[in-house]
Amino acid sequence: VRGARASAVRAAAAVPWGEVLGSSRLEPATGSAAADAPGAERLRGRVVGLYFTASWCGPCRRFTPKLVQLYEAAARASPPDGLELVLVSWDEIGDERREYARQAGMRWLALPHSREARALADELTLRYDVTSIPALVVVEVSADGSSARVLSRDGRMDVERGHAPWMSRVLG
Repeated sequence: VRGARASAVRAAAAVPWGEVLGSSRLEPATGSAAADAPGAERLRGRVVGLYFTASWCGPCRRFTPKLVQLYEAAARASPPDGLELVLVSWDEIGDERREYARQAGMRWLALPHSREARALADELTLRYDVTSIPALVVVEVSADGSSARVLSRDGRMDVERGHAPWMSRVLG
């Protein structure tokens, strides 16, 4: 099983970032979708944290306030093209994800809760070899959106410790 997963992870990681996200639409994590929901192009040239979480996950609920605090500090300190977070939910029911996001104060983006977005969440989970949650994978998306360089596969611990090179960049 390990060999099969490792092979699948390598194959998923080989797909260019631009092809993985393609023309995917994003929505506010709270689900208050706007008609002009941003697409993956909003992530171009930015440091992006992919936050793998779920409403039913106790450790996620304990970590999320720390991530909200970092996000708000980065929004105050960095330029408009600084940090962006994208919620990659492991919830089965979209309303549970939206309610969790509202309760926790997640004012960032999320993959919508749809069949297509579920496939994308699975692809990102495999691409970054996420095996448990909460997990925060931090990437730097190229200006043209075609590629993304991993800055940290352990962003959760970076946030818990309160320092990492990528954090210095978005906090100024």
